[in-house]
Formats: sequence, C-alpha cells, structure tokens
Amino acid sequence: MVWQAAALIGREVLVPGGTLGLAGGAAHGGFQLEEPADQVVLTILDASGRAVHRVDLGAQAAGVHSFQWDGGDDAGATAAPGTYRFSVSAKRGGAEVSAQALAATRVLGVARDASGTQLDLAGVGSRPYSSVKQIL
Repeated sequence: MVWQAAALIGREVLVPGGTLGLAGGAAHGGFQLEEPADQVVLTILDASGRAVHRVDLGAQAAGVHSFQWDGGDDAGATAAPGTYRFSVSAKRGGAEVSAQALAATRVLGVARDASGTQLDLAGVGSRPYSSVKQIL
C-alpha cells in the first residue's frame, strides 16, 4: 500500500474536512452523501463564520462529489483570497440525509507507522491513507 500511496505525491485528493483555500480565483472541495438527496445546499463561510455564498446543487446521487468555487459571493462581489469553511446540507423527501464535507488538499509525502500508511497533506497534516475519498 505504501507504493500506491507514494503515487499520490503531488496529486490533489479529497479527505474529510470542511476547508476551502481560495487562490487565483478558484477553490476546490467535495462532499459525500450516504444516500441520494433531492436537495443539496452548499454554504461557504468566511473566517468569522458569516455565510458568503450559498449554492443550491439540486438533486445528487449517493457517493462522492467534487465542486469548484470561483470566489463569487452572494452580493456579486469577488471574495478575498484565503481560507474559507463550507458546510453541506442534504434532504430527501424533507428528511435529512447524511452529508460529509470533504477538503481538497495536495499530498506532500507518505510515511508508514504502527497504525499504517499515513499521508502528509498540505494544510491538513497527517491523515491515514484510508481517509482519501477521491483523487482529483
């Protein structure tokens, strides 16, 4: 597994977490739905926790989904570069669907320890190889 993980060095992956790094007018993230949803809403928050942008993604299938944010806010302005947080809410027939936010981050290195193969992730730190939900 270490060799498979080593192939990820320099690649971007989605792992559990709700941060977005806005740089150059783009930020990437993702989410995982445990079951299909007929309404999925993505909310992007600034450092103070204020919602700057909401996106209705409509119906989505179960599984992992990625998205790109262009930095536009709900007022039509461009948000400043930096770190933002996001949340995902999902419903099916009015009932909540389990939705997990996934942060996009670059793999910087790989290590092996007593608990298994670990990835060194930019801005996130060390995470188990098994936490990777998608390779971008």
